[in-house]
Order: sequence, then C-alpha cells, then structure tokens
Amino acid sequence: MTAADTLATLGTDGVTVRFGGLAALEDLTLELARDEILGLIGPNGAGKSTLINVLSGFQRVVAGRVHADDRDITGRLPHDISRLGIARTFQAVRLFAGLTVLENVAAGFSGRPVGRRAARARAQEILDWIGLGDKAQSIAGTLPYGDERRVGIARALATGPAFLLLDEPAAGTNEEDIPSLMSMIARIRDEFDCGVLVVEHNMGLIMGLCTRVHVIDHGRTIAIGSPRAVQDDPEVRRAYLGEDEM
Repeated sequence: MTAADTLATLGTDGVTVRFGGLAALEDLTLELARDEILGLIGPNGAGKSTLINVLSGFQRVVAGRVHADDRDITGRLPHDISRLGIARTFQAVRLFAGLTVLENVAAGFSGRPVGRRAARARAQEILDWIGLGDKAQSIAGTLPYGDERRVGIARALATGPAFLLLDEPAAGTNEEDIPSLMSMIARIRDEFDCGVLVVEHNMGLIMGLCTRVHVIDHGRTIAIGSPRAVQDDPEVRRAYLGEDEM
C-alpha cells in the first residue's frame, strides 16, 4: 500500500506567500476531500496558481502549513509531494516536445515500482481512457493545444495520485468541447478515486462540475460554498464586477 492509497484530505492552514512586499496569499486556509471536485476561482492575480504551486511543492510559504491528512508536508520538494500522491498540471503545458505522446505519459511512472514495459502498457490504457489512444505514437510537439493539455492530464494520472490539481484545464479548448472535458474530470474523481482541485476562468465549467467552490481575491478567501451560494454572494460579485457594476 502506498501513501496515496490512504490519503483522504489535502489542504493549507493559514498559508501566507509574499513576493517582495506583495502578499500573493494571506492567511489562506483550504481543504480538499478525496471524494470531491473543488473549484478555485478568483479575478486575475488573485493567487490561484500560487496556491497550486504551494500545494505541489513549487512555492515555499512564509507562514502557515500544508497538510496531507494530519501530516505536515510544508516545504517538501515537488518530487516528494508527487510520491505522496499529489499530482498537478500547469497553465503552460510542459510536455517533452520531442518524445511521443506515449513516452510523455509513461514518464509519469518514473519513481514508481513499475517496469518499462508495464509503464508503456499502462500509459496506453490511460491514453485510450482519455480519448487519445490513436495519437500515442505522435510526437508531442505536433499536437493541437487542447490535446497537449489532455496529455498533461494523462501524465499526471500516471503518477497514481490521490489528488489532482488542474491549473486551467479548459484554456484553449473550444466551447463545444467543454462538456466532454467536464465529463472527463468528473470521471477522474469517480474512476481514479481522486480528489480534484480545478482552477479555471470558465465559469460554466466550474458551476456545472464542482461540488464546492472556493473564491479568493488578493490572496484571501472571500467565499466558500455551493456553486449557487457563491454565485449569489455579493462579495464575490463585487470582486468580479466592481462596485460600479454592482
């Protein structure tokens, strides 16, 4: 049994991140359960990607802690975080452009007790599941942008995560393809037994997919609740629309 098999919660307690004199996150607490899809939204510059970086070990904090269940994982390096069962994607897709799609996904098995042949077989299964099985031998650098993002998700799934952090998965996706993306993310939770955090600007995706929504602005929490409650929250509307539009 691996650490990922037993993890039930991931979160932060009072996390603060500063860049020079600017607070990117200020005393921010977030909780993600393994059986939910949590949306993280906020205006541009609110600190959403910084929070994903904190949870995945790419950004250190100046105060507060990151926890997986009751284990303090603050300051752990990204590869240690990954081994615990926490995977992520990036806003800017970071594929190995000169390798095949299959090789990119198989790379997600690095550090796991899986042989090369088994890793490639499992990578093909994940690609089939995600709808890119016929592109396994394509060079990753030749893919359309939307397919690149799906390969990034497939590679993250190859790590066997308990939690998957998706940074703008719908970026560059045609509006008519959003429903299938939503369905795929919902199936990730159900079929991979994986809690999902979604950072996204597409409000239709967030409100139609997520069980809870966490809203931040200027690095602080301004609302947490159901999609309907968050949409009706005056502080959320103020953050997005401003006082004049309100």
